[in-house]
Amino acid sequence: MTKKNIMAIMMIVLTILSNSTYLNIVTAEEYKDIDTLKVEAVQKFSDIKADSWFLKNVAVLIGKKIVNGYDDGTFKPGEQVTKAQFIKMVVTSLGNIDLMPAEDYWARTYIQKAQDLELLNKTDEKTRENYESLMSREDMAVIISKVIVNEGFDENLEKSYASDIKDYESMDSDHKGYVLKAYSKGIITGYEDGEFKPKNGLTRAEAATVIVRMLDQDARAVILKK
Repeated sequence: MTKKNIMAIMMIVLTILSNSTYLNIVTAEEYKDIDTLKVEAVQKFSDIKADSWFLKNVAVLIGKKIVNGYDDGTFKPGEQVTKAQFIKMVVTSLGNIDLMPAEDYWARTYIQKAQDLELLNKTDEKTRENYESLMSREDMAVIISKVIVNEGFDENLEKSYASDIKDYESMDSDHKGYVLKAYSKGIITGYEDGEFKPKNGLTRAEAATVIVRMLDQDARAVILKK
């Protein structure tokens, strides 16, 4: 085989890899153990019940060591997450489980990794106080949409969902496209009143659910066009 042919094959392989999506968070083999993970989560955390709507998603992330609980034996599913906490969850869920907190600011390592993955803009100067503020639903949608950028999108289909979101026009223009991408893929959903509530915060249970849906297409919500 000539050097030219070898280079051509390498380029094809690199193209395939660059266009692939992130791996599902749970393998077929691990799915067999989800019931065990759910039982363990209920037994370990006093505020997780067998009928908790988020049980499966939280149990999977606990099993993967992407999230953990508190020393008092609770998980605090209703506690809202900060931007730094959500960034850590996303970065860790993408396989970067060996990253360690930085000495000067614990989240710096995860923020820098997110920038390397192009989930955050390197030129966007943010302070520690900004990262310690609560993650909003619209900011969450931006990060999630950047993770799944290689999945491919139907722009016309995305735009068609805008009319289904009652408060779509109230969103910041920089966020609208990202919200529609994540919404059309069934990763994020609106509220029962038809609004998305972009400025609302994100709880630990909601964050876990979003991340599982981000990585596992089979776990995504079915969005019916109204």
